[in-house]
Order: sequence, then C-alpha cells, then structure tokens
Amino acid sequence: MTRIRLPYNNGLLSIEATSCGLTISGEIEKSTRPVLAEVLEDFASDHTDLHLDLAALSYCDVTGLWAMVQFAVPDGDGRSAKLVVLHAIPPYMKTMLRILGWHDELPGLSVTDVPR
Repeated sequence: MTRIRLPYNNGLLSIEATSCGLTISGEIEKSTRPVLAEVLEDFASDHTDLHLDLAALSYCDVTGLWAMVQFAVPDGDGRSAKLVVLHAIPPYMKTMLRILGWHDELPGLSVTDVPR
C-alpha cells in the first residue's frame, strides 16, 4: 500500500505534519475518514505520542473521533496505548467525548483548549 504523502488536502480534509504532531482541518466524515485513519496509523507507528491540533476542524463524526482516540487504548495485538493529545478541540467534540464516556475511560487521552 502506498503511504499518503503529507501535506494532504482533498478540498474537504487537510492534514499537515508539524514538528510536534499533526494539524487536521476541514471535515472528517464517511468519505474522508479512511484517509485520516491511514495517516494516523502511519504517524502512530513512528511516534510515541500523538499531538493533534484540531483548531480548524469544522466537522467530525463519531467514527472520525474514534480514529483519533483509539491509539489511547492498548489493542489485543500487542500495541500499547499511546498518549493522544487533542489540542484546540472544538466544543462539539468535547460534548461527544463526554456523551460517549471516552474522556474518562481512556487514560491515554488528554484534551486541551490550547492550539499546538
């Protein structure tokens, strides 16, 4: 499989690598989530922590949110949990985390209002 090259921009979703993580902007939904998931998987394999700047994210569905926070959970295949920091998270995503209970149940997840 060919790795997705960064910066990525398809008009709906933009992903850029920075010195300390990824900046994700635009919309994460059914058509853009597979690209996000692939980029995150590649990035996570090379980094111990995931710092994601979401200040310019205009929309994210629950599957997109899970694509980001899943790395805070160890999997059954030996992958250990990583620290996932969501920077400048939009208010609606904070609400999603609270409703789903993920903010409290994922010890590797950190949320901050400060952009990265």
